Amino acid sequence: MNLTIHSIDSIRHRKEEYFPLFYDEWTIGEQDRAFHEELLTYTNGLLGLPRFYVAEVDGKLVGCYALLLNDINSRQDLFPWFAYLYVKPEYRGKGIASILLQHAIKIAKQLNFNTLYLETNIEGFYEKYGFEPFGETSDPFGEKAKIHKKLL
Repeated sequence: MNLTIHSIDSIRHRKEEYFPLFYDEWTIGEQDRAFHEELLTYTNGLLGLPRFYVAEVDGKLVGCYALLLNDINSRQDLFPWFAYLYVKPEYRGKGIASILLQHAIKIAKQLNFNTLYLETNIEGFYEKYGFEPFGETSDPFGEKAKIHKKLL
């Protein structure tokens, strides 16, 4: 498997390919489209965030992740956040999510962050990479999720 990770800034001409990776899996409907259009447009702002990355295998974009100042939750005091991890179903089980997560850790370190946070209710996956439970957060839709953190 020949896998390459790209910042979306370097492949803006492929928006029709990368936009669905972020939008289709992580939205609640068409009303989110404008939000995601803008979110994916304005990158590398304060502290170098947000940043969006995609995984390419054999010419196809198959997965993604983001580093954000906030993952649309109540814990505005914590940053950066690892978010939007997604791998297309037909490419799962090949270690792509692990490679994307390790890439995010490397980028967060390069940006001089000493902690990385994520919001999830998945148990067992992130712990393999040194993430530890850190409490709970609420999102604007009334949902609760567990926070995990990793010291970098």
